[in-house]
Amino acid sequence: MAYTIIASGTNPNKENNISFLHLDDRGKLVSRQDAGGEEYPGFLAVSDDFVCVAARENVPGVTDEAGVPKKRPVIACFTREGDTLKPMMRTCFEGLNICHISINPVKRLVGGACYSSGDATIWGYDEHGLTRELFHKNYNLPDTLSHPHCMRPCPDGSMYYLVDLGLDRVTAFACEGETVQEAGKLQLHRGDGPRQILFHPTLDIAYLITEYSNIVYTLRRDPANGMLSVRQRLSTLPEGYGAESFGAALAFDAHTGRLYASNRGMNSVAVYETKADGLLRNIGFADCGGVWPRHIALTEDGRFLLACNERSDMLCVLPIGEDGMPGAAVEEIPVRGSSFALEL
Repeated sequence: MAYTIIASGTNPNKENNISFLHLDDRGKLVSRQDAGGEEYPGFLAVSDDFVCVAARENVPGVTDEAGVPKKRPVIACFTREGDTLKPMMRTCFEGLNICHISINPVKRLVGGACYSSGDATIWGYDEHGLTRELFHKNYNLPDTLSHPHCMRPCPDGSMYYLVDLGLDRVTAFACEGETVQEAGKLQLHRGDGPRQILFHPTLDIAYLITEYSNIVYTLRRDPANGMLSVRQRLSTLPEGYGAESFGAALAFDAHTGRLYASNRGMNSVAVYETKADGLLRNIGFADCGGVWPRHIALTEDGRFLLACNERSDMLCVLPIGEDGMPGAAVEEIPVRGSSFALEL
C-alpha cells in the first residue's frame, strides 16, 4: 500500500506551498513534488481531479486607511495532471480571510466561508471551473460579528451547512437546481464558538467541534427537512484539564466508526467510538506530534492520521493502533504553516 497526499500550508510564496507527498506502507515519505498553486492557501477542497484552493491576495494598488495593501479572497480552480496542478481559472469575490471551502459533487456546487468579514458564498461549477455565484450574504449583525468558519454539504448533496463561530449557530441551505436558499438555523450555546462540522457517512448524524468551549456536539439531521438538533455534548479535553486550549478539526473513520478531534493548546487528539445510534464515547487522548493541530485527516484505510501542526510547521504521520489510538509519529514532514492534508 502506498499513499499520495496533497498538503498545503500558509506559505506567502507560490512555490512549495502545495505539495504532492508520496508515502510508503509504513507512512514514510518517499518523494515530494511542488504542485504550484496560490499564495497563502488557507484551505483546499478536492473532488476527483478537480482541486479548489481558497486563498487571499493583495489587490494591486489598493490599500486600507492604514496604508496596508487591501486583501480579497480568491478561489483558484485546478485540474490534477500527475504531481502538478494545472490552472483552470481563479476569481476574487467580496469578503476577507476565506478559511474554508468545500465541493458538493452531487449538486456541482462550491461553498466558501470568510472568517474575518462574515461573508458566505456558494457557486456553481462545471468542467471549466466556477460558473456563477448562486448565493452570497454577509451575516454580520449590528451588535455581533459573524465569523463563518466552515461551509460543508451533507452526504446526499441536498443541503449546505454554514458553521458560524461568531454567531454560535449553524445555518442550513437547501440546494435545488440553480437555487440556493436558507432553510433554517440551529442556535448553540453562547460562547461555544462552533468551528467545523462533519457528517456521518451512513447515519443521519453530524458531529460539530467548538473552538472556545472545547465541545464535540452530536447532532441529529432530520432526513425530511435537513434541520439539525442536539443529541449530545462531550468535552474534547480530559476531565480536570485547566490550561488554555481550542478545539480545531474532526476526522471520521468509516471502517471503525471512530471520531478524532484535534486540540490546539493541549496539542492532542481526542478519540471517540460511536455507538449504533451515532452517539459518542471518549476512549482516550493522544499527542498530535507537534504544536497547534489546525487540521487532521485519516488515510482512506484508517491506518494513519495526518496532523497538520501549524505552529511547528510540520505535517506529522501518526500510525493508528488496533485500539484506535494514534501513536508516535512515524514521519515528520516540514510544511510551513501546515494547514491542510488529504489522501488522494
